[in-house]
Amino acid sequence: MLPQLYSSTLLSKEQAIKFFKLLKNKGAKFIVFSGLLEYALSWIREIYKLNIKFGVVKKGLKETLEHLDGVSIHRLIPVFVKPEGLRIKKFNDKKIHIGIFGNSSFNKNRHTQVLAASLLENSLIHIIAPNEFGYAVESDRIITHENLNKENFLQLLGSTDINLYVSYSESWGQIITESISLGVPCLASNNSGVFFNKKLRNILLVDDYDNPFEIANQIKLVLGMDLKNDYLDYLNTLNFEVKKLVDEFKKGI
Repeated sequence: MLPQLYSSTLLSKEQAIKFFKLLKNKGAKFIVFSGLLEYALSWIREIYKLNIKFGVVKKGLKETLEHLDGVSIHRLIPVFVKPEGLRIKKFNDKKIHIGIFGNSSFNKNRHTQVLAASLLENSLIHIIAPNEFGYAVESDRIITHENLNKENFLQLLGSTDINLYVSYSESWGQIITESISLGVPCLASNNSGVFFNKKLRNILLVDDYDNPFEIANQIKLVLGMDLKNDYLDYLNTLNFEVKKLVDEFKKGI
């Protein structure tokens, strides 16, 4: 983990150079950024001086940085494999359980998504604390969660009927692939680069992601569909793409 506050570095240029040299002395061979940070371009130049490889997650970001900096940028994407023995227990209360697990930062678009989920009359909405939505949604319809370890979080993610990750901006959106791997649909906006599968793109991507009514209609549509075979096809494609990128990355080290 690099020392930063959201997308802003906590290090001066001189401190950053010392930090990179420390990484190099510790045997670091590569650094991967998940998104475009405000200091990325200056850091790339210093990183390459030390012969440390640099990677990003999104295809468009790789192409942009290569054009701007004139250096070779690798691309890597994360994969999720369902842990063996993970037990998922579905809710059995005849409610529609909707998960919205982005944090409270503006780009995660939580308010729009919570409003959308509340438009389904029989819904209960699961969020990560805090609950900021008392101005619009009854408190007994929102269930807050906090201090979840990875196993508990995945159990919660897999217990819902649908999850939402319709953010304004996204470096990847691992929750989307985790949800699908657990057999739960996850709506997203067309900015994460997660979907290669054309059918899932058409069904799970929300075009008007600042419109609660549009998101609510998409939820209703998806809840009536059986997409499990499409999820498996997508995951196979994703895993193949991950392996190919990792092999290319290894050749470059």
